[in-house]
Amino acid sequence: MIVLDTGVLVAALLGAVLPLEISERAADGALAPDVVIFEALSVMRRLDERREVPAAALQQAVEDLERFPLIFESSMGLRRVAWQLRKNITAADALFVSLAKEIGVPLATTDARLVKSARKHAGIDVIHMAA
Repeated sequence: MIVLDTGVLVAALLGAVLPLEISERAADGALAPDVVIFEALSVMRRLDERREVPAAALQQAVEDLERFPLIFESSMGLRRVAWQLRKNITAADALFVSLAKEIGVPLATTDARLVKSARKHAGIDVIHMAA
């Protein structure tokens, strides 16, 4: 099992091949806090505005989000641990870190700064996927 952050999810939705270490763990189950839906749509909107990805590919990614094999966990249950991390990790990132910490699985992220802060301040295993 593994927790996927928004960057990894969007990359996968847009056709990126996930590193073996991530895909093997995801085969046993991939999770994310429910806020990932909002964040993924926001990232894809930004990609569309900047014309970095063709509109058709983004539309397909939006449709594929419904079928992506991801278990959505309620952010409400993660709020206390996320709040404890507030001085070192953004609120949204802290939800992903909290989920990984709570269930004892690694977090996969495209965010190099999050790799360092999650390891240092939450003591979790983090797998970095180059963007």
